[in-house]
Amino acid sequence: FSLRVYVIYFPEGAVLTPKGKQTLGSEVYVSTEGLVKFASALYSDEASNDIDNQYMTNSGRGDGRSSKQEDFLYLRNQFNENNVDYEEMWMNIRMSIQLVMNRYSSKQQSIDGDIICTSDNVSYFGLPKILGFDFILDDKTNPWLLE
Repeated sequence: FSLRVYVIYFPEGAVLTPKGKQTLGSEVYVSTEGLVKFASALYSDEASNDIDNQYMTNSGRGDGRSSKQEDFLYLRNQFNENNVDYEEMWMNIRMSIQLVMNRYSSKQQSIDGDIICTSDNVSYFGLPKILGFDFILDDKTNPWLLE
């Protein structure tokens, strides 16, 4: 499988909230909705002329060659049917994202606390950056960050 995990990042800074202007630290929200695709060929780290079809997570390529796209619920169901621990895989993805986002932070400060996986307060924060993290899963369902 290849996965596209969406992340919303709110940089540290002053923002307008219902309580007025406030200075907030960096916030990271990981969407529990994303894209899942089957790899149409085994991954190889050697150069390939058909690399887009090995682990392609971009949607809407428009040329009719895209593999079937599913969502994370489909992946969870596949894991459950095959007695694979979805939560462990998801925890590893979250840890990878947290490492990247800690480095991404403009002041190189750690993002306080755990990554939040809800959107309850999203409308109150400033202008976000929406990022897509691409992972592939190996034969032991370990996620590997591609970009």
